Amino acid sequence: MGFFAQTRDRLALRSKQNAFRKRPSAELLGDLVKCQLRLGDYEAAHRYTVWGRRLFPDSPVVDQMYRIAARARAEKGMQDARRDVKAKPTPGGFQRLAQYAIEISDGVTAMAALRECIQRFPTCAPAYTSLADLCERRYLRDLSRVDGREVLQLYQKACKLDAKDQQAPLRLAQFYVKIGALEKGRSTVEEVLQRDRQCEEAHVLLQRIAASDGSEDDVEDLLRQIEEEGRLPGNDQDTRRMRREVSRLCRGLKGAQEELGANRILVVDADGQPWDDQGPVASDAFVGLLANLSSSAQMTTRRVGLGPLRGVTLESGAGSIVVRRGTRALVGASLKPDESILGSQERLSELIGGQLAEQKQS
Repeated sequence: MGFFAQTRDRLALRSKQNAFRKRPSAELLGDLVKCQLRLGDYEAAHRYTVWGRRLFPDSPVVDQMYRIAARARAEKGMQDARRDVKAKPTPGGFQRLAQYAIEISDGVTAMAALRECIQRFPTCAPAYTSLADLCERRYLRDLSRVDGREVLQLYQKACKLDAKDQQAPLRLAQFYVKIGALEKGRSTVEEVLQRDRQCEEAHVLLQRIAASDGSEDDVEDLLRQIEEEGRLPGNDQDTRRMRREVSRLCRGLKGAQEELGANRILVVDADGQPWDDQGPVASDAFVGLLANLSSSAQMTTRRVGLGPLRGVTLESGAGSIVVRRGTRALVGASLKPDESILGSQERLSELIGGQLAEQKQS
């Protein structure tokens, strides 16, 4: 930005700040933040939008400016953190880089930063905890046994490195509870309480852990069952999540069917129940094919180290089957023999991502 443009924006900023003090409004706040962004003052822009969301909670203008300012601040923070760790690597620098990456949903950069931090500084307990948190998010999305094992290993390592930290063992206990390892979760919380009887969070968590028969938890078996069944055990929140996903996917089915020219298109939830755009339907050979194709391909990709399955396409002389997996459900379409499969996975990926559903609602 040139000198004269900067001067003009600084003068405009002062004017808008004065006007906003006299007569606060969402529109003036938006104009003020735009000036700050043009001047590169991302921290101030972010502070104003955070304050503005409290002042104008229903304003779409403020919400939009908050997202823009937050992203600009995080991107600038990532640039600064990258420069810092390149010049002088420190645990704090890598963790700042990871945090800014998380703020703009760049999980790949965040994980890479934390893994490098651990490689360079293997005794940095907070890095293990932060990485475990990211891996846990990925696990809860894909329910991959490999991810589950890594979550446990990282939390356990953080606990060993810093015996005084309460957050790592509490998060470990919460994860045990999520996968159904209740005895391990209970014993982990009790270890925290042995060190600090006043830890309120530990008392609350202990009360939430359901009673079990006291038998030893087979964590590996629990992770295997979850991976095969595609859902967490006895988790009401996970069940509600599945229902929301199924409902959203069903709203976009008709539009996706028209775009694909599909004979048939269905959503199949984690319980194996098929749905079309009108609601639940009866299971038949097509539903069985979708479930078996997805399950067998999922197991194969994981065994060869390719990670969770995203999609699979089966071509035959009678037509093609295209399957795309979501978080707790899958979408499957049957295409005619003369229909091209080109772009079909991309179309279903848009549906899984919500784009077609949003277009349908608008």
